[in-house]
Amino acid sequence: MKIGYYPNSNNLLHGADRRRFVYFANKENILFEKFDFSKKYDLVIISVAANFNEILLYKKKFNKVKIIFDYCDDLLSDPIIKKLIRPLYEAYKWKSLQNLKEYNNVVINLLSISDIIICGSIEQKKKLLEYNQSIYVIPDFVITESFFKKNNFELIDNRKVNILWEGLSAGCRKIAEDLFKLTASLDCKISLNFVTDPEMYLIGDRYLKIDTEKFLKRLSKKYGVEFKFWSWTRDNLNKAVEYSDLGIIIIPDNDQTMQNKPENKLVLLSSFCLPVLVSGTPSYKRYVYDAGGKELCDIATNFHKSNLKNLFTSQNTRELVAKHLFNHAIKEYSEKIILDKWIDLINFNSN
Repeated sequence: MKIGYYPNSNNLLHGADRRRFVYFANKENILFEKFDFSKKYDLVIISVAANFNEILLYKKKFNKVKIIFDYCDDLLSDPIIKKLIRPLYEAYKWKSLQNLKEYNNVVINLLSISDIIICGSIEQKKKLLEYNQSIYVIPDFVITESFFKKNNFELIDNRKVNILWEGLSAGCRKIAEDLFKLTASLDCKISLNFVTDPEMYLIGDRYLKIDTEKFLKRLSKKYGVEFKFWSWTRDNLNKAVEYSDLGIIIIPDNDQTMQNKPENKLVLLSSFCLPVLVSGTPSYKRYVYDAGGKELCDIATNFHKSNLKNLFTSQNTRELVAKHLFNHAIKEYSEKIILDKWIDLINFNSN
């Protein structure tokens, strides 16, 4: 079976490549090549970074090709303004007037003609069933990136609380000010560890590049909260966790796309046995509840100052949260479980 893969990044190092199909393919010795419009494939696996109009044309050109759409982000929840300018952005991005189309319609068309859609959570699956009945829920391979396990829950420095945030710079740009603002409002000294890309873009994923550390320095000065920047590598992530007392995942209430994300980041931080405080999005609340019921939800999804003070001052509370989250990650999101999901999917398509 000849497989073409339309990646998120040319070097295949983007998190959505490294933690999803590429990891599986390398682990199971699955041969594939980067998608080439001129070549005929038996199976094409496309990421959310693909040129969707090009894929729709490719399907017309090779109508027997099977298409798997790895829909790891909710593309249909853009605010109205973004929906209006998105066709212009896509046309400029791909240097083609064919992309000057209503974006949601293009996405829905591709969802509808795909043989299989992969998503990251059961919440995403429920929404996608409107467009396609063949949906596989496959989380990211994230616990494979942790080799440090926290086993001491005392504060690393009793003069301050060290808090970790990890993610792509696009997410950092959206939440950094909220995080600085939150920590500045607390009655204790906070130090933030940011593990992210060294550069971020102000428009889309490629235009108006700025330096991430300089961006964070401006916010640090504005809010009077210290921080340390860690350029994203697996080694740096593990070291940053080692120097952190807890992790935080804060999701803006008005960003529906981020609200609809799966629980992958929480699984990643949980796999270090790090206590984590998260926004109560549907997937995060489900994960936390499954890990420890209402008691854990009341602690791990609560940003009220009294709860934050409890997390900052109580070693036992931090240990309780960390161990519940860790045990759930190891049990339900192991490498073997996720590999088996990919194997089932590929075997289904080869029949």
